[in-house]
Amino acid sequence: MRKTTQLLIIGITSLIMISCGLGGLAQIGLDSKPTDDRTTLQSTEIVESSPMQNQEQANILENTPTPTVDPLIASKSCLAKTWEIKGLSDYVLAAVPPELAEEYSLEYKDTTGSAYLKLTSGEKMELQIKDLEFLFNARFSIFTVPVTVKIDGIADGTYQVEDNTLRFNDINTSGLTASAKAMDEDIMEPDQIINAIPFVRPPYNTATYSCQGDMLTLELSGYPDNTPPLVFQAVR
Repeated sequence: MRKTTQLLIIGITSLIMISCGLGGLAQIGLDSKPTDDRTTLQSTEIVESSPMQNQEQANILENTPTPTVDPLIASKSCLAKTWEIKGLSDYVLAAVPPELAEEYSLEYKDTTGSAYLKLTSGEKMELQIKDLEFLFNARFSIFTVPVTVKIDGIADGTYQVEDNTLRFNDINTSGLTASAKAMDEDIMEPDQIINAIPFVRPPYNTATYSCQGDMLTLELSGYPDNTPPLVFQAVR
C-alpha cells in the first residue's frame, strides 16, 4: 500500500513537472514570437520605404535649379582690368587722311611711350596715354623726312557690353594733347588726331571683343577692313 502511494505521488509530481516544462516552453514561444514579427515588419518597412526615399531624393535633385552664370557679370569680370594697348600705330596711321598718306608716302618706323585702357566693373573707362610717340618716314619731293605723331594725357567716360560688342560712351578728351609734325611743321590738327583715336568718337567707339584671361582683342568699327585687331595685355 505504501509503495503504491509513493508511486502515485511520484507519478503526479512528474506530470506536474512536465506540465510546468511545457508551459514554460509555450510561454517562451509566445514571448519570442511578437519580437520576431516586429523585427520582420520593421525590416519589411525599411525595404519598402527605401525606394520611396530614393524617389524623393531624386525629385529634390531634379527640382533643384542648376546654378547659372550671368553672361554680363562674367564679361565684366574679365574686362575689369587695366590693359596695355599693343599695335596702336596701325590705328594712328589709319587716321591719317588717305590723300595725305599717299602724297607723303608715310611709312611706319617705331613707337615709344605707352597707352593703357582701364575698365572697371562699374562700367567706367579711362584711357591713359603716357608720352606716346609714333615715328614715320615721309617723302617731300626728293627728300625723306621723319614725321612724329605725339599723344599724351587722359580721357575718361563709360562703356557698355551687349553680347560680344563693347561700346564706349561720353568720352571726355579735354585731358588729351596731340600733334603731328614734319620738319617742325604741323601737318595735322590736334583734334583730327584725337578724334581718330580708338574708343573716343563714333564710329571708332564700337568694337567686337574677345576677352580670355589676360588677353583682350578688339575689332573696332570705322577703320579700314585691313586694319588688324587691337590687342591688349592685362597689367594689373
